[in-house]
Amino acid sequence: MTDTLREQFRSRFPIVIQALLFMIIGNFADSAYSPLSSVIKGAYSLTSEEVGLITSTIFIGSLSVSFMSGFFVDRLGNKMAVRIAFTFISAGALICALSTTYPLLLSGFFFIGFGYGTITPATNSLIMEEYFPQHIGRMGIKQTGVPIGSIAAVTALPLVAITFGLRWPFLILFVTSLIIVAVVRSGSRVSSRFNLRSYMKDLFSAARDRRLLTYSAFSTVLSWGQQTGLTFYVLFFESNGFLLYSAEILLGSFLAGAIFGRNFWARLGHRIHAGSRWHATLLIMSLSGSLYILLTLVPHDLILLIPYSIFLGMNAAGWNSTFVTAVSEMAGKEKVGLYSGVGLITLSLGTIIGTPISGYIRDSTHSYIIMWIVLGGVQLVTAFLMLIFHAMYGKDRGIPGKDQWSPNQ
Repeated sequence: MTDTLREQFRSRFPIVIQALLFMIIGNFADSAYSPLSSVIKGAYSLTSEEVGLITSTIFIGSLSVSFMSGFFVDRLGNKMAVRIAFTFISAGALICALSTTYPLLLSGFFFIGFGYGTITPATNSLIMEEYFPQHIGRMGIKQTGVPIGSIAAVTALPLVAITFGLRWPFLILFVTSLIIVAVVRSGSRVSSRFNLRSYMKDLFSAARDRRLLTYSAFSTVLSWGQQTGLTFYVLFFESNGFLLYSAEILLGSFLAGAIFGRNFWARLGHRIHAGSRWHATLLIMSLSGSLYILLTLVPHDLILLIPYSIFLGMNAAGWNSTFVTAVSEMAGKEKVGLYSGVGLITLSLGTIIGTPISGYIRDSTHSYIIMWIVLGGVQLVTAFLMLIFHAMYGKDRGIPGKDQWSPNQ
């Protein structure tokens, strides 16, 4: 039966749709903390800082696996990497379902993050391997799986938690992840025995790539902004008198904007300044920072906030397709997983450090408004620094106007 499911899955879905489905289901699990944050906060009697720590724990898991994602993807094969990823996600979801304490809940989210950390490198490799040089639009389509998965989580999980209890959303994540493990057929990529010394040499070589490190370092601020939005958006509007249902609608609007943004920026970014990912990222960051600051001034009317949330999500959570395309283009054919892993390590640091800082600002000032202003201000300053850096050092330090990727590298 399993073999039949696998053959049907392979024959009916082209690679771009398979990659999209992996991203949707993976992020359905990875983003569960966001729509469930209010329920989790009440069930475990948490502070805002402790809610932020859940986000950090997920990304600590992603950071932990990022060091080995190059091995999973480039040597074991991208399909085997997908199966490994969803095995860990299913284990983490089961731990969360059975959890009775906050530390045990955190450990479950760690495993979910650990599994999810391999999905992006694996799907990047799938797209580049199958479609280069017509990869740009398909990379954008693939990355829309992130907000689509989040919207599915926002739509279904709070309703399930309120109706049946907090355990049941995680049981749903457990079952959906196991289905992916069952239907995906792994290939056989490994041609020689794993050599740790050789792998670490390749890892450090990628970590010394100035283009990759510089671009990823600046992009950490976008990662901080995205995860702060996903973590605190519902709580912010609840604190301003919105019902949970209305607050979830606004989070859904934020994620709908992310779907549009990931396609929009993947395509438009290719046309801006001869396809410069650097310039596109700078523009996105400027818009995101400005919109976070202006969020404090928008009248708290649902009719006005829905389109505003869409536009905010288009930038604050729509940048990722530009990032993964840039990183994949910097890598050679055999190093997409490795470069993606190193790039995600840097992004994870931004979330691990940034989201608890956002929670700390909220708890210490008792104001979400100050939190949004600080976040938006940091993004605007970073965008300005990117502009200065590129003008002064871009060519000297190998920051490209247009990143290139060759299947023969």
